[in-house]
Amino acid sequence: MKIILLINKIDKKDARPKEVKHEVENLFLELVDNEEALNFVTLYSVGRDGKAFYHLPRKYYPSTNDDLVPLFETIIKEIP
Repeated sequence: MKIILLINKIDKKDARPKEVKHEVENLFLELVDNEEALNFVTLYSVGRDGKAFYHLPRKYYPSTNDDLVPLFETIIKEIP
């Protein structure tokens, strides 16, 4: 099964998206039984605002025209 990691609430003052991704990578290293599971896609989001990103924005601005298209496109591409 293909995994899509969605790190939410990146707009919060105490958000730690890079650390969370690293923690998940370490967890997968401990738990997976095949290397393919380590090849997962990571997206970032602010669910409250209905926004998702392929890459972690340097700074989040709620007024941007972003939407959930990156999430939907990734689901269509990665999940058979």
